[in-house]
Amino acid sequence: MDKITKWIIVCAVVLVAAAGFYFYSGPSDNTKSEIEGYCGEMSVSEALQIAEAYCSNGALKGNYQCNNYTNTLWIDFEPNEKNPMCSPACVVDVVNKSAEINWRCTGLIQPEN
Repeated sequence: MDKITKWIIVCAVVLVAAAGFYFYSGPSDNTKSEIEGYCGEMSVSEALQIAEAYCSNGALKGNYQCNNYTNTLWIDFEPNEKNPMCSPACVVDVVNKSAEINWRCTGLIQPEN
């Protein structure tokens, strides 16, 4: 094997190793947040406390999902006054530390005759 071939092989190995190091940075921010129990900069437990204070006219369910794009944590919610056309969620704004109910209603309301 001549000197140029050895040099090319060494360069190729170094480039492959550098590319692998560059492209592998561990879990994505979303995965890391979920593993550590955070939604953005807020812990899920803190978000649940905020949800309990703002969405008090019903019960929080165990299902929740973080939306890092909108900085919100969506928690399934069962209101005291149910509506069969709605599937509400208590939505916590993790930046402003507030929450509100998003009713997520579907269907048309029939006009009364």
